[in-house]
Amino acid sequence: MKSNEDHDHRYTRALELLEQHTGHHIDIKKIEDPAFTSVHDFNDAYKIIHELLWKTLGTLEDDDTLLVNISSGTPAMKSALTVLMALREYRGKCVQVLTPVKDHNEHVENPDYDIEEIWKNCADNNPDAEDRTRDIKVTHLVNSRDERLIKEMLQNYDYHAALKIARSIDDKEVTSDYIDLLEFAWKRSIMDLKGAGQINSRLNLKLLPMQGNPMMSQFEYALCCDLKQRRGEYADFLRALTPLFVEIFINVISRQLNFPMHEIIDVSINGPSWNQPRLDELADIEGNETAINIRETLELKYPNNFNFNGFVSSDHLCTIIRKLINNKRIVDLADTLRNNVELKLRNKAAHKMVSITGQDVKDITGLSVNKIMGHIKDLFKFSDLDISADHEAWNSYDNLNNLIMGYMKFDRRT
Repeated sequence: MKSNEDHDHRYTRALELLEQHTGHHIDIKKIEDPAFTSVHDFNDAYKIIHELLWKTLGTLEDDDTLLVNISSGTPAMKSALTVLMALREYRGKCVQVLTPVKDHNEHVENPDYDIEEIWKNCADNNPDAEDRTRDIKVTHLVNSRDERLIKEMLQNYDYHAALKIARSIDDKEVTSDYIDLLEFAWKRSIMDLKGAGQINSRLNLKLLPMQGNPMMSQFEYALCCDLKQRRGEYADFLRALTPLFVEIFINVISRQLNFPMHEIIDVSINGPSWNQPRLDELADIEGNETAINIRETLELKYPNNFNFNGFVSSDHLCTIIRKLINNKRIVDLADTLRNNVELKLRNKAAHKMVSITGQDVKDITGLSVNKIMGHIKDLFKFSDLDISADHEAWNSYDNLNNLIMGYMKFDRRT
C-alpha cells in the first residue's frame, strides 16, 4: 500500500476526488510507521492501532464520531480494530464496506493503474448507487465481555458492581433471566431483607433459607459478615461482629436456660438495653429462679456499678453464659469470641484507622478469619436456629451465584 501511494498517490488522489464529488472537505493525514512490518501479527497490530486510536481521539471535538473502516487491511489489522472498538468503548463506530459482488476483492497488480479513469467509471458515484456500508455493533463480543465481568464480581461477592454492569447492557434480553436475581443478591447483601423478600416472593423462589424463622435476621447478618471476610474486608468484618455476638449470646441464653431474655431486654434503634423493672418483677414478685440468678451474676461481676438500665454488652452476656450455662462447648465458644476476638482486635478495628490483614487477625487472636467464622456458625447450633456449621444454608450465597451464572448466555461453558 505504501509503495503504491509513493508511486502514483492513488489513495490520496481518490480522497481528493471524493472531496470534489461530495463537496465535503476532507483533511487527509497520512500516518506512516516504517517499523510496523509484522502487519499479519495480531499482537503488534493491536498495540500500534491502540496507540493510534488514542491519539486520534484526542483531536476530536465533543460532537465528533470516529468512523473506523474494518474492511481494509490485513486480517490481523481488521481483527485488532474490531476488538479495540468493541471492548475499549471508544467513541466511534465500526463500518464494514461490502464489495460490489458481496464477496472478497480480487487483488490483481495493475502496472497501468489510472485512478482518474477508475473514478470516472465507478458505479458508486451514481445517484442511485447502493450504500454498501454497514454499521457493525459487535454486540455479542461486548455482551460476552460484560457477562465475564459480572461473573468476576459474583465470584468476589460484589453484587452492587455486578448489578451496575448488568444494568449498563443495552440489550435487556441478555440479562432478562437474571437481572432480578442480581438485585435480590444486592439487597440481601446490604441487609435490605424486606426488599429482598419482595423479589423472592415475586420470583416464587426459596432464596432465603431461614425465611419465617425468628432468627432469620441474625442468620442473614452472620452471612453478611462472612461475605466481608471472603472479600478480604477484614476491618469491616471485625467491626460488624459485636452486634452479632450480642444477638447470638442473647438467643443462646434464652434457649439454654429456657428463659425469655426478650422480656428483660428492650430493643431500640440504638441497640439492646436492660429492662430493670421487668427483671426485678420476674425475680422479686414472680420468684423466677433464672431471673434471680441473672441479676445476682451481674451484680457479683460488676459490684456497685452495674447499670441495669444501660446497654447490653457482649461482656454482660458472656458472664451469664459462663456462670449459668452448664455446657463447656458453649462457654468456650463465647469466651473465645468475646475475649480473643472482640477484646483483642475488634475494638482496635472499630476505634482506630488501621489496616488489618488476615495474618494480623491470626497473629493477634490466634485464629484465622475462617476459624472465627466457624466458631460463630458453631454457636448458632445452640441457638433457636439450631443448625450445624456444615448446614447447606451457610452456602446459600455460593448457591445463589451458581444459579445466576447458570442463566448467563455468553459466558456459558458447554
